[in-house]
Amino acid sequence: ETIEHNVECFKKQMSRFIEFGEDKAKLVNNADWLLDLNYVEFIRDIGPHFSVNNMLRAECYKQRMEKGLSFLEFNYMLMQSYDFLELYNTAAICSLAVTISGATCSAEPNSSERSSARMHMQ
Repeated sequence: ETIEHNVECFKKQMSRFIEFGEDKAKLVNNADWLLDLNYVEFIRDIGPHFSVNNMLRAECYKQRMEKGLSFLEFNYMLMQSYDFLELYNTAAICSLAVTISGATCSAEPNSSERSSARMHMQ
């Protein structure tokens, strides 16, 4: 119930800048693909594409390191990138991912095939 309320609030805020509708912006819930994700497979397949050293240099992590960075927060960058990759691979709808985090990540194709998209941190 809280998540649904937050989604509606987010959509209302974003509607000031983005038009939602058929053949327009779509709002999706990443729980649709993340809840069934196998963590061991995720870390094995996605983890090698990220450098811990580079992640710790990101401004969003530098700020959190001063106060304390939880393991959950540290993994957020990988999950955010996986969201972008999932949208790109399954729906071919993602050319922009907007999040409520300071972490900026994307998935970028490394060939003409969608299934070979690779992940990287910006």
